[in-house]
Amino acid sequence: QDSYESKSVLGSLWRACMKAGTGGDERGQQRRLLRVDADLLVEGHAEYLAEAEALYCEYYERLSGLMQSFRVFDEGVLVTGLVVPRGRWRRSEQLRDFSDRLSRAVSALRGEFRQLFLEGLVRNQDSVDGGHGLDMERALKKASAWYSVVYNGRWAVDESALSFPWINFDMLCILKKQALASR
Repeated sequence: QDSYESKSVLGSLWRACMKAGTGGDERGQQRRLLRVDADLLVEGHAEYLAEAEALYCEYYERLSGLMQSFRVFDEGVLVTGLVVPRGRWRRSEQLRDFSDRLSRAVSALRGEFRQLFLEGLVRNQDSVDGGHGLDMERALKKASAWYSVVYNGRWAVDESALSFPWINFDMLCILKKQALASR
């Protein structure tokens, strides 16, 4: 399809984002490598890689299923619920209803995988809130393994579920904070 190069601020911003996101100026370039944050890879995470890989594959399949059933083909739109209105929604109530159903489905999926993450890490079943009662050393290694499975370069961006490790964003934030504090 023919297009023109916009000289407006938005056009310039769009081109800059495309260039930064793909490492080049070509629109057709889909496969790009992910940058690994070494601060999120901790010693001992390898013992959790096999489990993380199996759960990742299951998450990817289920996330792909949600994408197909909701006809949303961008993971970012799916996990944020920020749907860009298209012609198929005639009224804002339809868009709001669609967005709510999408958000509930994604929240349920993320909640289920958060529970799978916590399995075997909770010392006291009554105190999951706020991280109390967790074996934090094992939890951080496990979170690091979940991160490693996605960001290790095995999959390209266009064929991965980048949201998988961020189900445990609190653990990844702790890892980053610890790494920054040790510098």
